[in-house]
Parts: sequence; C-alpha cells; structure tokens
Amino acid sequence: MARLSSLFLLASVPQAYANVAKASLRAANTTLSRKLSYEPIANYIPTSLVTDINAIDLDQKFLEQELRKETSSGDFNAKAIYQLGGNSKTIARVNLLTPLGQQIPEGTEFLGLTESNEEINLTLFRTGEMGTSQLQFKYGISSVQEYYNQCRVGALQPLDRKTTGCLNSFSTVKRKDNNSEIRYSYSITEGNYNDRTLQGFSQRLEQTELDCPNCPHKDAKMFTDYYGQSDYGDKWIMAAFDGQSTEFSNGNANFQQWGYSGRGECIKKGTVYFNVFMFVLREFEGSLDNCSNNKVENGKNRWDRGVAYYTGSAEKGTGSDSGYLLHELADKRCRDFKTCGLNGDLDSSTSQVNHDFLRLSRQGQGQIGEGKCEDARKTKESIADIMYIPLIQGALRYAHIMENSDVEKDKAEGAVFAAAVLPRIHAANPMAATTIYSNMRVGASSTNFGAVKEAFESTYKDMNIRCDQIGGIVTSDGYAGGASPCNDKGNDNGNDDGNDNGNDDGNDDSNGNDDDSNQGFLLGTVLGSIAGVLFLGGICSMMFIRGRNKIDETPVFEPNTSEQTID
Repeated sequence: MARLSSLFLLASVPQAYANVAKASLRAANTTLSRKLSYEPIANYIPTSLVTDINAIDLDQKFLEQELRKETSSGDFNAKAIYQLGGNSKTIARVNLLTPLGQQIPEGTEFLGLTESNEEINLTLFRTGEMGTSQLQFKYGISSVQEYYNQCRVGALQPLDRKTTGCLNSFSTVKRKDNNSEIRYSYSITEGNYNDRTLQGFSQRLEQTELDCPNCPHKDAKMFTDYYGQSDYGDKWIMAAFDGQSTEFSNGNANFQQWGYSGRGECIKKGTVYFNVFMFVLREFEGSLDNCSNNKVENGKNRWDRGVAYYTGSAEKGTGSDSGYLLHELADKRCRDFKTCGLNGDLDSSTSQVNHDFLRLSRQGQGQIGEGKCEDARKTKESIADIMYIPLIQGALRYAHIMENSDVEKDKAEGAVFAAAVLPRIHAANPMAATTIYSNMRVGASSTNFGAVKEAFESTYKDMNIRCDQIGGIVTSDGYAGGASPCNDKGNDNGNDDGNDNGNDDGNDDSNGNDDDSNQGFLLGTVLGSIAGVLFLGGICSMMFIRGRNKIDETPVFEPNTSEQTID
C-alpha cells in the first residue's frame, strides 16, 4: 500500500508542474517556505527549493563537452567553466549611474526588468555601502527545474548561454519595500557571474569542513591528512589542466607526459570524484549542525542540497536519465560488477548503491525533520560508506584493464579512480594504499590486478562495506578470470544498510528474538493485517459513498509567497 501511494504521488507531481512550466519570470522566488511539494530529484522529494543547487551538473556537462574537443581552445574553455561556472547561483554586477545615497543592507528585495521587459525578482547579494557605484543582485529562482534560472552566462560558450532572463543592460531596479528606483547599466555577457563553481567546492574545503564549528569533518580530514593540502582536488585538477605535477605529501601525480586524452579523464572525473563528492558530505554535515542547533528548516534544506549535489538536474524526477555526477557513476559501475537492482544481483537497471542512497536519504530527511540528530548522523555515516563503493569498483575495473593495456586513457581512468579513494584506504590500511598507488598512479610502469584487488579487499571491513556490495567484473561469459566477488568469510562488519528489503522507510533493524518470539510476532502481524484490511475496507466504502455526493476540489498545492532566508 505504501509503495502504491508513493507511485501515485510521483505520477501526479509532474502533471501538476506541467501546468506552471511557463510561469512568468517574476514568479521565480528565492524560496517558498510553505510550499507543499517540490519536483522530485531521482525519486527523492525535497522539502525546500534546491533547483539552482541541482543545476551544478550543467557546469560538469559543458566542461566535459569542451574537453572532448581535445584541443588547446577546448581545454581553455573547460578550465574557464571549472573556475567561473555558468549555471548555478548567478549574480548580476551592475554599475550605478549615480553613486548610492545611503546604505542598503544585504538581502533587500528588488524588482527588475529583462531585455524583453519581463519583471524578475532580485535580492541584493552584498550590502551596498553609501557612495558605492556598483551593486550585486542575486536572481530569483523558480521551483520548476527546467526554468530554474534563465540567466546563465559565466564562462559558457555563446551557444550554451541563456540570456532571456538576464537583467536588462540599461534600466532601473525598484526596491520592494519603498518603491525607490536605482538607475544602472552593465554588460550582460560580462556583468553576470556565478558564485557557485566546481573549483570553489575544493577551495572552500578548509573553511567549511576543517576550520569551522563541529569540525573537522571525518572524511575531509582523511583526505587532507593523506594529501597534505585541504584543496587537494583543485590542486589535482589544475595540475592536469596545466600538464604539471602535484606536490602532495602522498599520492603525487605528474601529468607532464600525458596528452589531452589522459589529462582530460583526470580533469572531468576529478571535478566529480574529488570536489563534488566531498561537498555532498559537507552539506549533510551542515544539516546535522543545524539539527543540533534546533534549526530544523535550515537542516532540512542542507539535507536536500546534499541529495541535489549527489544527483544533479539531468537525472530528472525518476533518476532514469543519464546524468553527470555521482548518481550516474553508481549506475554505470553496477553494470560492470552485477550490483544493480534492489538486491544488487542484476547487471542493468538502477544500482543497489542508488537504491540504498535513496532509502537512506529519505530516512535522514525524516530524522532531521523530527530533530533526531544522532539517528541522522548514523544515517549520514551509512551514506558516506556506500558512496565509496562505485569509486572502488571503478578502480578495480581499470586495474583489470591496465594490467594488459598501454592506452593512456585507460591508465588515466585507473589513476583518478584510485586517487579518489586512496585516502580512505590509507586510513584503513596504509600498506594497502601503498600497493594500490604503486600499481595505479599516474605513470605506473605496470599493474598487478591481483595485488590491487587483494589490497582493496583487506579494507572492506574497516570501511563498513561487504564483498557482495562490490561484486565482481562481469563479462559475457560470467566473471572475468581472477575478478569474481570476494567472500566476507563470516566477518560481520556491522553494516546492515546495504540489505535493501524494499522497505522505503529505511527500517532495516533486526530484532534478534528467538523462534517463539518470532512466531508470536508473526501471529500478531497476521491478526493485525486482517483487522487493518477490514478497517480500510470500511473507510473506502464511506469515502466512496461520500464521493458520489460531493467532489472535493481543494487544490493539491497551496500557493504561498513567503520566502526563506536560506542560501
């Protein structure tokens, strides 16, 4: 019954949004705090507005598009997108025709006009000091993902930009609180920048995950301790762009001998597996902090943001479309290791990792909403554990390929997959990390797949993952030689979260009762089910009779214009 209700809800949401798909730009509000439902993100329904967050994957899309050209101009464009963005958190920087006569505080709401004279909502992004000749405005965001923001410029190429929703190049903006107007001018292509970028995720790691209240965050500290630099992701990616070497304490990479193909793989995978990966966990940690401080709405928003960063807008409502972030990675790798499906025993369909991620995300969302902070922390730890599975699968897959391949692209993919998980392996078993690095580093002279596989497997118990969650490398004739799934040898790693029994409420608890208690529980369940059926039957009959006399036309979605202050 619960599953049928969920399916009905998911089927009805897209239809409801179709009716507002072409709402005016003025209707794009910063956040609707009492909106009853938002568009699903791969079957997860957020309780807050995160469409702009969800769109960070479009930066990844266009970055990959430029890297595929394998030219100096393509690399230049990709680097600009990495550093400057173009699709998330757009800010208009305008020049005032007259210096500001008084201070205007950050967050003040304005109305502006686009080039086609449509009204748009704006919020002052930084406090405007008296006498300044420049102001910065953040664009309002729509709750409809397809139209979340129609001003996307940044470092995008001309054909990839959207400017229909950009602030008019020469006009006025009007304060909502007192109707005073400010005249300005600016360049649409040069004056619109993005305050959220793939590079920024790494550059802000020290500030947001190491040197902050309730910090350091566990995973961020593992990676910083291993590489010796908090912005390790950015250092790896920029070294790959520039064909240079990193200067890490461990796990160095020298890209000087590689061309566009190898460096491109290390860049496009590094942006997601290094930068986005850790920022997902950062948002969940932020949600827990807000929970502990009794800031429930902020906590729910941060949790939603974590899911959005993991998934991305290209996955759409059901998660069945191809994306660019970690959700897509999990679905790709499960096909190689026969870990797709609810039980992780299929070689196609949605990955078990994503089924588990969805279940745990819903579970954590409810725990944050109910103020169950410690329970939510356990859920977050379980999410972090399974997020490493596709990275390990990727490293194993390419170690198997690298053993008999001299192709630069293959070696690069193996190197970046290994680098993305090495700090976690090192925390569990330093010798295992050394073995993996020696066999898979950038410039490794040879690769021994058996040694790499054994090294990874030695860490699974410490990482709270199981052999069956990793699976084995499949071919048309079964598992590849020497690449079958390992055995856990009866060791219980304490992680029951991978055993998805189809129960979407996330309750996988084992009660540990003896046979007599189980029989009593079974009898009670049967009797309870019979009583429930009779009760529901009576309710349905009453509703049917009532429904014949009167049709309830109360709208499903309640319009509301109150705005949250969460960024």
